[in-house]
Amino acid sequence: MEPGLCGETGFSLVRFKGDREKARAVYENKTYIKPQDIANIVLWIYKQPLHVNINSIEIMPTNQTFSQLVVK
Repeated sequence: MEPGLCGETGFSLVRFKGDREKARAVYENKTYIKPQDIANIVLWIYKQPLHVNINSIEIMPTNQTFSQLVVK
């Protein structure tokens, strides 16, 4: 699974070496995917019949483009 801009996780805090202000600024005024969104997708995958093979899923918020993390 390849989630796009996913907020409310510890990723940005690690990425910015504990700088909470920088970590929070990444998601400020942006619509992002939340952990619950990912959990819902995982549940959907789990509920598929055994003959269904999910090879890849790419998930992005509607305001993110396909290029390198450009958010409008």
